[in-house]
Amino acid sequence: MKPQQRQLLRLVAAIHQRYSQRRPADMAIIDLPEELWSLCGNSIRRMQKAHRRGWLLAAARERTLLMNRMAQLQDELAIQMANLRNTMANLRTASGAELYHDLRSLEEEFETVLYSSPDKTLSAHTEPIRLDGVYLGPFEIRLDWQGLPDHHHYEVIATDPQPASSNEDVTHPHVSSRQLCEGDGTAAIRRALKEGRLADFFLIVANLLRTYNSSSPYVSLDDWEGVRCADCDTLVVGDDRYCCDKCEAAICADCSRSCEQCSDYFCYQCLDECVGCGGSVCRNCLWECGQCAKAFCESCLHDNQCNTCREQEKEEQDDIETTTGSVSAHAHTSI
Repeated sequence: MKPQQRQLLRLVAAIHQRYSQRRPADMAIIDLPEELWSLCGNSIRRMQKAHRRGWLLAAARERTLLMNRMAQLQDELAIQMANLRNTMANLRTASGAELYHDLRSLEEEFETVLYSSPDKTLSAHTEPIRLDGVYLGPFEIRLDWQGLPDHHHYEVIATDPQPASSNEDVTHPHVSSRQLCEGDGTAAIRRALKEGRLADFFLIVANLLRTYNSSSPYVSLDDWEGVRCADCDTLVVGDDRYCCDKCEAAICADCSRSCEQCSDYFCYQCLDECVGCGGSVCRNCLWECGQCAKAFCESCLHDNQCNTCREQEKEEQDDIETTTGSVSAHAHTSI
Protein backbone atom coordinates (compact mmCIF):
# COMPACT_ATOMS: atom_id res chain seq x y z
CA MET A 1 0.00 0.00 0.00
CA LYS A 2 1.34 3.41 -0.97
CA PRO A 3 2.13 5.92 1.81
CA GLN A 4 -0.43 8.36 0.43
CA GLN A 5 -3.14 5.70 0.51
CA ARG A 6 -2.25 4.77 4.10
CA GLN A 7 -2.47 8.44 5.05
CA LEU A 8 -5.88 8.68 3.42
CA LEU A 9 -7.15 5.61 5.27
CA ARG A 10 -5.94 7.01 8.60
CA LEU A 11 -7.70 10.28 7.82
CA VAL A 12 -10.94 8.47 6.94
CA ALA A 13 -10.77 6.49 10.21
CA ALA A 14 -10.20 9.67 12.25
CA ILE A 15 -13.04 11.59 10.60
CA HIS A 16 -15.43 8.61 10.83
CA GLN A 17 -14.67 8.38 14.54
CA ARG A 18 -15.68 12.02 14.96
CA TYR A 19 -19.08 11.27 13.40
CA SER A 20 -19.50 8.10 15.45
CA GLN A 21 -19.02 9.95 18.75
CA ARG A 22 -22.30 11.78 18.78
CA ARG A 23 -23.02 13.60 22.02
CA PRO A 24 -26.24 12.79 23.93
CA ALA A 25 -27.55 16.23 22.94
CA ASP A 26 -27.82 14.92 19.38
CA MET A 27 -30.40 12.31 20.43
CA ALA A 28 -34.10 13.08 20.42
CA ILE A 29 -35.85 13.84 23.69
CA ILE A 30 -38.96 11.64 23.60
CA ASP A 31 -41.60 12.91 26.01
CA LEU A 32 -44.47 10.41 26.06
CA PRO A 33 -47.86 11.88 27.12
CA GLU A 34 -48.15 9.72 30.23
CA GLU A 35 -50.47 12.12 32.07
CA LEU A 36 -52.89 12.20 29.15
CA TRP A 37 -52.77 8.38 28.98
CA SER A 38 -53.65 8.24 32.66
CA LEU A 39 -56.60 10.61 32.15
CA CYS A 40 -57.91 8.38 29.37
CA GLY A 41 -57.78 5.43 31.77
CA ASN A 42 -59.72 7.39 34.39
CA SER A 43 -62.41 8.28 31.83
CA ILE A 44 -62.78 4.62 30.85
CA ARG A 45 -63.26 3.54 34.47
CA ARG A 46 -65.82 6.29 35.18
CA MET A 47 -67.71 5.50 31.97
CA GLN A 48 -67.89 1.78 32.86
CA LYS A 49 -69.05 2.58 36.40
CA ALA A 50 -71.78 4.88 35.05
CA HIS A 51 -73.01 2.14 32.71
CA ARG A 52 -73.15 -0.39 35.53
CA ARG A 53 -75.29 1.93 37.66
CA GLY A 54 -77.50 3.00 34.80
CA TRP A 55 -76.36 6.61 34.76
CA LEU A 56 -76.78 7.04 31.04
CA LEU A 57 -76.18 10.81 30.87
CA ALA A 58 -73.01 10.55 32.95
CA ALA A 59 -71.81 7.68 30.77
CA ALA A 60 -72.41 9.76 27.63
CA ARG A 61 -70.44 12.71 29.07
CA GLU A 62 -67.51 10.44 29.97
CA ARG A 63 -67.60 8.86 26.51
CA THR A 64 -67.35 12.29 24.85
CA LEU A 65 -64.56 13.31 27.21
CA LEU A 66 -62.71 10.05 26.47
CA MET A 67 -62.96 10.59 22.71
CA ASN A 68 -61.48 14.13 23.06
CA ARG A 69 -58.64 12.90 25.25
CA MET A 70 -57.86 10.02 22.89
CA ALA A 71 -57.71 12.48 19.97
CA GLN A 72 -55.26 14.62 21.97
CA LEU A 73 -53.25 11.51 22.78
CA GLN A 74 -53.11 10.61 19.10
CA ASP A 75 -51.87 14.12 18.21
CA GLU A 76 -49.19 14.05 20.90
CA LEU A 77 -47.93 10.64 19.77
CA ALA A 78 -47.79 11.86 16.15
CA ILE A 79 -45.65 14.83 17.24
CA GLN A 80 -43.23 12.59 19.15
CA MET A 81 -43.04 10.20 16.19
CA ALA A 82 -42.17 13.11 13.86
CA ASN A 83 -39.46 14.31 16.27
CA LEU A 84 -38.00 10.83 16.37
CA ARG A 85 -37.98 10.52 12.58
CA ASN A 86 -36.27 13.92 12.21
CA THR A 87 -33.64 12.97 14.74
CA MET A 88 -32.91 9.68 13.00
CA ALA A 89 -32.57 11.55 9.70
CA ASN A 90 -30.18 14.06 11.28
CA LEU A 91 -28.12 11.27 12.82
CA ARG A 92 -27.59 9.66 9.44
CA THR A 93 -23.90 10.00 8.54
CA ALA A 94 -21.65 8.62 5.86
CA SER A 95 -20.04 5.26 6.47
CA GLY A 96 -16.29 4.77 6.44
CA ALA A 97 -16.48 3.43 2.87
CA GLU A 98 -18.51 6.44 1.74
CA LEU A 99 -16.01 8.83 3.35
CA TYR A 100 -13.16 7.05 1.60
CA HIS A 101 -14.82 7.29 -1.82
CA ASP A 102 -15.70 10.94 -1.12
CA LEU A 103 -12.09 11.87 -0.44
CA ARG A 104 -10.84 9.88 -3.44
CA SER A 105 -13.33 11.70 -5.68
CA LEU A 106 -11.98 15.07 -4.47
CA GLU A 107 -8.68 14.29 -6.19
CA GLU A 108 -10.55 14.07 -9.50
CA GLU A 109 -12.51 17.29 -8.98
CA PHE A 110 -9.79 19.64 -7.69
CA GLU A 111 -6.31 20.70 -8.72
CA THR A 112 -4.78 19.71 -5.38
CA VAL A 113 -6.08 17.92 -2.27
CA LEU A 114 -4.03 18.04 0.96
CA TYR A 115 -4.41 16.30 4.33
CA SER A 116 -2.74 17.66 7.43
CA SER A 117 -2.92 15.29 10.40
CA PRO A 118 -1.25 17.66 12.94
CA ASP A 119 -3.61 20.54 12.05
CA LYS A 120 -6.67 18.28 11.61
CA THR A 121 -7.41 19.97 8.29
CA LEU A 122 -8.47 18.83 4.83
CA SER A 123 -7.87 21.20 1.90
CA ALA A 124 -8.94 21.35 -1.74
CA HIS A 125 -7.49 23.88 -4.19
CA THR A 126 -9.60 25.32 -6.99
CA GLU A 127 -8.46 26.35 -10.42
CA PRO A 128 -7.77 30.09 -11.01
CA ILE A 129 -11.13 31.83 -10.90
CA ARG A 130 -12.15 34.68 -13.19
CA LEU A 131 -15.52 36.43 -12.81
CA ASP A 132 -16.83 38.91 -15.40
CA GLY A 133 -13.32 39.38 -16.75
CA VAL A 134 -11.77 40.03 -13.32
CA TYR A 135 -8.96 37.63 -12.40
CA LEU A 136 -9.25 36.51 -8.75
CA GLY A 137 -6.76 33.63 -8.76
CA PRO A 138 -7.03 30.14 -7.22
CA PHE A 139 -8.42 29.46 -3.74
CA GLU A 140 -7.79 26.91 -1.03
CA ILE A 141 -10.87 25.61 0.77
CA ARG A 142 -9.54 24.47 4.15
CA LEU A 143 -11.84 22.45 6.41
CA ASP A 144 -11.08 21.97 10.11
CA TRP A 145 -12.58 18.51 10.59
CA GLN A 146 -11.79 17.98 14.28
CA GLY A 147 -14.99 19.78 15.31
CA LEU A 148 -17.27 17.74 13.03
CA PRO A 149 -20.13 17.09 13.00
CA ASP A 150 -21.21 19.69 15.55
CA HIS A 151 -18.94 22.61 14.63
CA HIS A 152 -18.48 23.60 11.02
CA HIS A 153 -15.35 25.71 10.63
CA TYR A 154 -13.62 26.28 7.32
CA GLU A 155 -11.68 29.03 5.56
CA VAL A 156 -11.41 30.18 1.97
CA ILE A 157 -7.84 31.31 1.33
CA ALA A 158 -6.59 33.08 -1.80
CA THR A 159 -3.33 31.37 -2.82
CA ASP A 160 -2.51 34.06 -5.39
CA PRO A 161 -4.29 37.03 -3.79
CA GLN A 162 -5.85 39.60 -6.10
CA PRO A 163 -7.72 41.65 -3.48
CA ALA A 164 -10.04 44.55 -4.14
CA SER A 165 -8.21 47.87 -4.40
CA SER A 166 -10.36 49.35 -1.67
CA ASN A 167 -9.98 46.50 0.85
CA GLU A 168 -7.12 44.01 1.03
CA ASP A 169 -9.17 41.66 3.23
CA VAL A 170 -11.63 41.07 0.37
CA THR A 171 -10.08 38.51 -1.99
CA HIS A 172 -13.34 37.57 -3.71
CA PRO A 173 -16.63 39.51 -3.99
CA HIS A 174 -18.05 37.04 -1.45
CA VAL A 175 -14.96 36.36 0.71
CA SER A 176 -13.74 38.71 3.43
CA SER A 177 -10.99 37.83 5.93
CA ARG A 178 -11.08 34.22 4.66
CA GLN A 179 -14.80 33.87 5.47
CA LEU A 180 -17.27 33.03 2.70
CA CYS A 181 -20.66 34.71 2.57
CA GLU A 182 -22.63 31.53 1.90
CA GLY A 183 -25.93 33.18 0.98
CA ASP A 184 -28.44 30.62 -0.28
CA GLY A 185 -25.83 27.86 0.09
CA THR A 186 -25.83 27.95 3.91
CA ALA A 187 -28.35 25.13 4.46
CA ALA A 188 -26.74 22.86 1.86
CA ILE A 189 -23.27 23.37 3.35
CA ARG A 190 -24.44 22.71 6.90
CA ARG A 191 -26.35 19.57 5.89
CA ALA A 192 -23.44 18.16 3.87
CA LEU A 193 -21.04 18.58 6.80
CA LYS A 194 -23.54 17.22 9.32
CA GLU A 195 -24.06 14.07 7.24
CA GLY A 196 -20.37 13.58 6.41
CA ARG A 197 -20.77 14.27 2.68
CA LEU A 198 -17.39 16.00 2.45
CA ALA A 199 -17.10 15.90 -1.33
CA ASP A 200 -20.46 17.65 -1.61
CA PHE A 201 -19.28 20.29 0.87
CA PHE A 202 -16.16 21.14 -1.15
CA LEU A 203 -18.09 21.17 -4.44
CA ILE A 204 -20.78 23.49 -3.03
CA VAL A 205 -18.19 25.97 -1.73
CA ALA A 206 -16.20 25.82 -4.99
CA ASN A 207 -19.33 26.50 -7.02
CA LEU A 208 -20.14 29.49 -4.82
CA LEU A 209 -16.66 30.84 -5.55
CA ARG A 210 -17.31 30.43 -9.28
CA THR A 211 -20.53 32.44 -8.98
CA TYR A 212 -21.05 36.18 -8.64
CA ASN A 213 -24.11 37.58 -6.90
CA SER A 214 -24.23 41.29 -7.71
CA SER A 215 -26.84 41.97 -5.00
CA SER A 216 -24.62 41.10 -2.02
CA PRO A 217 -20.86 41.46 -2.66
CA TYR A 218 -18.38 42.79 -0.13
CA VAL A 219 -16.92 44.74 -3.06
CA SER A 220 -18.60 44.72 -6.48
CA LEU A 221 -16.66 43.54 -9.51
CA ASP A 222 -17.31 46.92 -11.14
CA ASP A 223 -15.27 48.53 -8.36
CA TRP A 224 -12.70 45.74 -7.96
CA GLU A 225 -9.74 47.50 -9.54
CA GLY A 226 -10.66 50.95 -8.33
CA VAL A 227 -12.47 52.89 -5.64
CA ARG A 228 -15.23 55.45 -5.60
CA CYS A 229 -14.24 59.08 -5.17
CA ALA A 230 -15.51 60.30 -1.79
CA ASP A 231 -16.58 63.62 -3.32
CA CYS A 232 -18.04 62.92 -6.79
CA ASP A 233 -18.53 59.10 -6.61
CA THR A 234 -16.73 58.42 -9.89
CA LEU A 235 -14.54 55.32 -10.16
CA VAL A 236 -10.87 56.08 -9.51
CA VAL A 237 -8.22 53.72 -10.88
CA GLY A 238 -4.43 53.63 -10.47
CA ASP A 239 -2.50 56.92 -10.66
CA ASP A 240 -5.70 58.98 -10.79
CA ARG A 241 -6.36 58.12 -7.16
CA TYR A 242 -5.46 60.56 -4.38
CA CYS A 243 -5.83 60.03 -0.67
CA CYS A 244 -7.07 62.62 1.79
CA ASP A 245 -4.30 63.22 4.32
CA LYS A 246 -6.90 63.75 7.05
CA CYS A 247 -9.58 61.03 6.71
CA GLU A 248 -7.73 58.84 4.16
CA ALA A 249 -10.74 58.81 1.83
CA ALA A 250 -10.03 58.12 -1.83
CA ILE A 251 -10.55 61.09 -4.16
CA CYS A 252 -10.07 61.62 -7.87
CA ALA A 253 -7.66 64.11 -9.42
CA ASP A 254 -10.46 66.57 -10.22
CA CYS A 255 -11.72 66.62 -6.64
CA SER A 256 -8.38 66.66 -4.84
CA ARG A 257 -7.55 70.02 -3.28
CA SER A 258 -4.34 71.10 -1.63
CA CYS A 259 -4.07 73.19 1.48
CA GLU A 260 -2.67 76.62 0.62
CA GLN A 261 -0.54 76.52 3.75
CA CYS A 262 0.96 73.00 3.97
CA SER A 263 0.28 71.82 0.36
CA ASP A 264 -1.08 68.43 1.52
CA TYR A 265 -4.09 66.97 -0.34
CA PHE A 266 -7.55 66.78 1.19
CA CYS A 267 -11.11 65.89 0.29
CA TYR A 268 -13.81 68.54 0.25
CA GLN A 269 -15.05 67.64 3.74
CA CYS A 270 -11.63 68.07 5.37
CA LEU A 271 -10.84 71.54 4.00
CA ASP A 272 -12.10 74.77 5.52
CA GLU A 273 -11.98 78.38 4.37
CA CYS A 274 -9.90 81.08 5.96
CA VAL A 275 -12.22 83.89 7.09
CA GLY A 276 -9.64 86.46 6.15
CA CYS A 277 -8.38 85.63 2.65
CA GLY A 278 -10.97 82.97 1.65
CA GLY A 279 -8.23 80.44 0.88
CA SER A 280 -8.72 76.65 1.18
CA VAL A 281 -6.90 75.57 4.32
CA CYS A 282 -6.85 72.32 6.27
CA ARG A 283 -7.89 72.40 9.90
CA ASN A 284 -4.33 71.86 11.10
CA CYS A 285 -3.35 75.13 9.43
CA LEU A 286 -6.19 77.22 10.85
CA TRP A 287 -5.80 79.29 14.00
CA GLU A 288 -8.29 81.18 16.10
CA CYS A 289 -8.04 84.89 16.43
CA GLY A 290 -7.37 85.66 20.09
CA GLN A 291 -10.08 88.30 20.09
CA CYS A 292 -12.96 87.23 17.84
CA ALA A 293 -12.17 83.45 17.91
CA LYS A 294 -12.76 83.09 14.15
CA ALA A 295 -10.55 80.72 12.11
CA PHE A 296 -7.73 82.20 10.01
CA CYS A 297 -4.69 80.91 8.18
CA GLU A 298 -1.29 81.84 9.58
CA SER A 299 -0.78 84.55 6.95
CA CYS A 300 -3.90 86.41 8.09
CA LEU A 301 -2.92 86.53 11.77
CA HIS A 302 -0.44 88.94 13.38
CA ASP A 303 0.36 88.66 17.03
CA ASN A 304 -2.55 86.24 17.39
CA GLN A 305 -4.99 88.80 15.94
CA CYS A 306 -6.77 89.09 12.60
CA ASN A 307 -6.59 92.31 10.56
CA THR A 308 -10.17 93.30 11.38
CA CYS A 309 -9.62 93.01 15.11
CA ARG A 310 -6.27 94.82 14.83
CA GLU A 311 -7.88 97.71 12.94
CA GLN A 312 -10.77 97.83 15.37
CA GLU A 313 -8.35 97.87 18.29
CA LYS A 314 -6.32 100.63 16.60
CA GLU A 315 -9.44 102.75 16.01
CA GLU A 316 -10.47 102.31 19.63
CA GLN A 317 -6.97 103.31 20.73
CA ASP A 318 -7.06 106.37 18.44
CA ASP A 319 -10.44 107.35 19.86
CA ILE A 320 -9.07 107.04 23.38
CA GLU A 321 -6.03 109.16 22.52
CA THR A 322 -8.21 111.80 20.80
CA THR A 323 -10.56 111.93 23.74
CA THR A 324 -7.66 112.15 26.20
CA GLY A 325 -6.03 114.95 24.18
CA SER A 326 -9.27 116.98 24.07
CA VAL A 327 -9.77 116.68 27.81
CA SER A 328 -6.17 117.78 28.48
CA ALA A 329 -6.50 120.81 26.16
CA HIS A 330 -9.77 121.87 27.78
CA ALA A 331 -8.23 121.61 31.25
CA HIS A 332 -5.24 123.73 30.20
CA THR A 333 -7.51 126.42 28.75
CA SER A 334 -9.53 126.57 31.92
CA ILE A 335 -6.40 127.14 33.97
